[in-house]
Amino acid sequence: MLERSKILVERDQKMLDDGSIRRVYEDRKQGDTFVILDPRLRLENLAEVQQQVVALLSGTKTLGEVATVEDSGAAESPTT
Repeated sequence: MLERSKILVERDQKMLDDGSIRRVYEDRKQGDTFVILDPRLRLENLAEVQQQVVALLSGTKTLGEVATVEDSGAAESPTT
């Protein structure tokens, strides 16, 4: 979103030896630089990632708990 609204501008990207992509962004107003590893998300994983983000932002789970569920392959239904 920040890239689309022109707040962050991509300055560089580099393919690393392990196949991941490193992207370098710059804040247009403040000049801050951010180095981000591209998570290489796929559309078929979108629903799962959205559930994880909601869980993290709502405070119902920590990052470690989300990673544990992800590693075990267990699917959770969202609580509403």
